[in-house]
Amino acid sequence: MSNIKRKPIIGILPSVEPSNKMTKVNYGYTDGIIKHGGIPMIFTFVEDEADIQQMVDMCDAFLFVGGVDVDPTLFGEEKLNDTVDISPERDALEIPVVKMAMAQDKPIMGVCRGIQIINVALGGTLYQDLPVQNTAPNALIHSQKVGYPEGGHNIDIVKDTLFDELFGVEKTYVNTYHHQSVKDVAPGFTVGAYGEDGIVEAIYMKERPYVLAVQWHPELIRHQHECSDKIFEYFMKCAYKKIQDCQ
Repeated sequence: MSNIKRKPIIGILPSVEPSNKMTKVNYGYTDGIIKHGGIPMIFTFVEDEADIQQMVDMCDAFLFVGGVDVDPTLFGEEKLNDTVDISPERDALEIPVVKMAMAQDKPIMGVCRGIQIINVALGGTLYQDLPVQNTAPNALIHSQKVGYPEGGHNIDIVKDTLFDELFGVEKTYVNTYHHQSVKDVAPGFTVGAYGEDGIVEAIYMKERPYVLAVQWHPELIRHQHECSDKIFEYFMKCAYKKIQDCQ
C-alpha cells in the first residue's frame, strides 16, 4: 500500500439554488478533476469558522466555480441596480476559504464567479453590471445567447505570463457567461489575458503560480478547446506537486 500514489483532494465550492437550498456542481468541473488525477470533494454550506477550517484542512487544493454575482458591499460599493443577483451563502463560505487556503499556501483555481470572489477576497474590485459599466467602444457581449463555438469571443494572451507559457498562442477563442468581471486587480496578481475590449479574462500570482483564475468556463469546452483542458491539467499538476512537497 505504501507504493500507491496518493491523489490530491480538490475542494469544490459549489453553487446553491436559493429556492430549495440545493447545492449544485456542473459535471464538467468534477470530470476535469478526475480525468487529470484528482478526487473532487464538494463543500457544504457550514457557517461555523472552525467547521470551515476543518474542511479546508482536509483538502489539498480548491476550485471556485461559476454562479451568481458577488455582493458589492464586499468591495466597498452599494448595489448598482436590480440586475446584481447575489448569494450571501456563497460569499459567507467562499471568502473565508480563499483566505484559509492562501494561509496554508495551497493551490487555488477560479472559474467565472470564481475569479471574481478570489479577486475580491484578496483586495480587488469588480464591475458590478458589465453590460452597463463596460463603456469601451468595442465592448463585447459577455453573456452569449447561443452555444459554443457559435457564441463566445477571442481573448488576447499577455506575453511572458503563465497563460502564455501554458497555451503557447497569442489569441484563443473562448465561451462567455458572466455579468460581473474584474475591475481593479487584487494586490499580488498579474493579468494573463484580456478580452478584445480590455476586460480581464485571466489572472494569476507570479509568486504563487498555483493560484490562478479565468473568466470563461473551461469546464464546458475543455473537450474541444485545448487551452481550457490545459488549465485543468496544470492545476492538477500543481496540486500533485504540493502534496509531494509535504510528504
